[in-house]
Amino acid sequence: DHDYGPNDSDRNSPGRLAALQVYREYIPHYPFPHPEADAPIDQSFSVGRARFIMSDLRSQRDPKNATDNENKRMMSEQQLAWLKSEMLAAKAARQAIFWISSVPWIQARTHGSDMWGGYSTQRAEIATFLAENEIENVVILAADAHMLAADDGTNANYSGDPDAAPIRVLMAAALDRPGSVKGGPYSAGTFPNQSGQGQYGYVTVTDHGESLDVQFSGRSIASSTGAMTERVTLDFTLDIGPAPTNLGAIIRNFVRQPNGVVTFEFQSDGDAEYGVYVSEDLVDWLPLGNLEEVSPGLFQFTDADAPNHSKRFYRVGPPDP
Repeated sequence: DHDYGPNDSDRNSPGRLAALQVYREYIPHYPFPHPEADAPIDQSFSVGRARFIMSDLRSQRDPKNATDNENKRMMSEQQLAWLKSEMLAAKAARQAIFWISSVPWIQARTHGSDMWGGYSTQRAEIATFLAENEIENVVILAADAHMLAADDGTNANYSGDPDAAPIRVLMAAALDRPGSVKGGPYSAGTFPNQSGQGQYGYVTVTDHGESLDVQFSGRSIASSTGAMTERVTLDFTLDIGPAPTNLGAIIRNFVRQPNGVVTFEFQSDGDAEYGVYVSEDLVDWLPLGNLEEVSPGLFQFTDADAPNHSKRFYRVGPPDP
């Protein structure tokens, strides 16, 4: 938040447009799904079978002192639709999901909080989406607390479904700032940064074919000697199954143009035939046309009607989801 504006900034920060412009022009980044100048700087990328999703939780959020209900958002509807599509795509590709949240996820509902506890209605919406769509293997890399902490999923379920897949939360900071404890509780405890030390986290992912082993190590460093002390650990296995042999129907290069028109591409696998389907609720799907084969097996889709809808989800494949 200090790179974007004053502490605990929101969409009303006077430097909002300048911060977004500077990031777009000077900070190396992956392609943005939202091209408008005032759009959030969301982005995603994959390393092996780990999908990293980075959400901008500052430039679109409502003020923290607003009433916590369905109208109070940390993420805009545009952002939330993109996040859901990314998570569904990761599930289809059998990837682990590492979602980067710039504020702590675990916190009791708290009026006026800058963390997810102050935006608990939208947090519940996200958690419920994960549970209802059986999206497993989600790990949140959280920030904005000067401490080491980890949770194995015991305290991170806000879906209302006690059988929902666990959401692991990993937190590691800060390199050079005074200690603080935010949110919680965490199953592995909290370790605030101490005077004369810096802290960081190290995550190792090992792919065993049908599962990924994840090892988290939260470490303190003595500034005078450089000696490292491991203060918190969390090891777990993500059962994701074998990598799909055909990723041809995975949506790629999804872009929402400044005028609201949506375009994306997908690759056809051999003689397989795919259709493009659209939904506003992830339940009822309607077929859409406007396909163009730009090269053998590579199709581009344009939804010129997208500007007339506040929210749309897309799927490539057979008629039945």
